[in-house]
Amino acid sequence: MSSRTFTLDEAQDLLPVLESLLRKALDGKKVIESVDAELQAVAHRIFMNGGMSINVVQLAGRKAEREKRCSRLKYRNKTRGNELGAPKEQPVVQAKKK
Repeated sequence: MSSRTFTLDEAQDLLPVLESLLRKALDGKKVIESVDAELQAVAHRIFMNGGMSINVVQLAGRKAEREKRCSRLKYRNKTRGNELGAPKEQPVVQAKKK
């Protein structure tokens, strides 16, 4: 794994980029968790009722939205990492204990 040390000016210049990435990642995580909870609730209702009719198109749309968010987050992590000096297959930000 390669290591990169930033100067104070470089780090301060990258803060807005990192804040934006973090904000988008957190928003995506909220959507993903919301869809997961929704799908889990539907599965539970089906189980408790011994089966039921559901709107497959609506649930498939929500699941597709979840997958889209996951893909977007993974893509942003890879593409934006290169701008920040990260190796291609490494996460954008890594925290290390000293």
